[in-house]
Amino acid sequence: MKKITKLVFVLIMIFFMMPTQAQIKRIGVKTGLNLSKGQFVDQAYGDLINSRMKNLAGGNVMFFWESSKNDYFVTQVGLGYTGKGFKADSLKLRLHYIELPIIMKFRLPIAGPIKILGGFGPYFDFAFAGKEQMGTSTNRDIIEYGIDKPGKDNRPYSPFDAGLIFSGNVEINLPQGKNIEVGIDYQLGISKISNKSPYWLDVNPMNPGLKSGVLTISVAYLIDTGKNKKKPKTEQHPVQIPESQPNQNQQNQTTQPAVQEKN
Repeated sequence: MKKITKLVFVLIMIFFMMPTQAQIKRIGVKTGLNLSKGQFVDQAYGDLINSRMKNLAGGNVMFFWESSKNDYFVTQVGLGYTGKGFKADSLKLRLHYIELPIIMKFRLPIAGPIKILGGFGPYFDFAFAGKEQMGTSTNRDIIEYGIDKPGKDNRPYSPFDAGLIFSGNVEINLPQGKNIEVGIDYQLGISKISNKSPYWLDVNPMNPGLKSGVLTISVAYLIDTGKNKKKPKTEQHPVQIPESQPNQNQQNQTTQPAVQEKN
């Protein structure tokens, strides 16, 4: 488990080191529902299973921060848990991942406190657990970590997944620097989550090219960081210096008529 621990540590370090490259505007947490499917690239498996694929429901929870140099372009980086997989007839696969998404978004004001955001970016996943069910039979030893094994490629699934996220959100700004976002994301898997293994078709090692696709519906709560909260501007009026008042002697000279001396 040493390699797994090191990888998780590296992901956490990346998450906390990236804010040093930009100014953090907001931090937040989001959770939601995943509807995931698989897609086999190999024709032998694709023709057999792809048409029978059904969505598998799962959950996700993510901590994230946002950075930006203006109000229109936003970079969002997260770290959290997400559940993926698929089901087809009596077969069900469920994988549990630590996920690191990096999404570049464009924010557009609509009306008052309401804004919309759209963007895309990469995601990186690492599976820490999983199970495959076939009818009443369950197998939990399915992820190939490449350690503590006499040979390689004996287990059917890789712990790594990577791809692209396409994101759309509606943002509502609340008082005191609080915000709510409701969004829909779609993850398009690019890397294969299946291994080259004799598990597939029980023949010589092969990789059927299983890739993931996930539709996510989520709600997020964000807080503006204190150092970036906008302070209300107070109008500064120039200090008016009152005109100097004449002294009593000057006042008497101006108000009293001059006395003419009589010869």
